[in-house]
Amino acid sequence: LGAADTFRAAAIEQLGTWGERAGATVVRGAEGADPASVAFDADGNGYVTCLGFSRTLNDNVLAVSKSTDGGRTWGTAALVEGTTPNVFHDKPYMAVDTTSAPTRNYVYVTWTRFISGPGECGNYAAPIYFSRSIDGGLTFSGPMEISSAGYRCSQGSQPAVGPGGEVYVS
Repeated sequence: LGAADTFRAAAIEQLGTWGERAGATVVRGAEGADPASVAFDADGNGYVTCLGFSRTLNDNVLAVSKSTDGGRTWGTAALVEGTTPNVFHDKPYMAVDTTSAPTRNYVYVTWTRFISGPGECGNYAAPIYFSRSIDGGLTFSGPMEISSAGYRCSQGSQPAVGPGGEVYVS
């Protein structure tokens, strides 16, 4: 089991209790940190989202790393979105197509792009962005905003793949 605290009271502790009851090993994230998103493709390869940022510089990136050995080791991260002035990439979530559709093993990433300055949320905007990899996580498409007009004050999104390979984001 993987446990990550999303600022909900006792999220890590609750999952830890259930893991112990089930006899499962629990991997814990730091308290107060956003969770990384982990997904596996139809061939058993693992993917994890990674955020990189500096507390003193305007550096902030979103990347995805791939494991071909069940998560024991991880390859060099592929850049999904690089540093953009006045933008903080956060809350990345991911889905991988495990269907038999032509999009099998495509990797989909969504995230919140916090943009400082006047916006729909007052002093900022927070639209949802989308990117995909069609080559097993080696490269990702350019980011695309998928928020509708009037709905650019979001925090968090969840991609999912339907039985025919269609992509849904909530």
